[in-house]
Amino acid sequence: MNDINIFLTLGAGFLSFISPCTLPLYPAFLSYITGVSVKEITNENAMLQRRSMLHTLFFLLGLRSFLLL
Repeated sequence: MNDINIFLTLGAGFLSFISPCTLPLYPAFLSYITGVSVKEITNENAMLQRRSMLHTLFFLLGLRSFLLL
């Protein structure tokens, strides 16, 4: 029974991720997290990629600490 719940939860999360209401928000969300525009993200720049990953890591750590309160 637990296996069914896990697959059902993953399926519902995936469907909410690809829903038409949320898809247009992802470029703005990525720009907000990384602090750069979508055009700058597409450029091949190692320092920019490192900065983007660092900002994403700190965002996720902050979100996790907020949710644990």
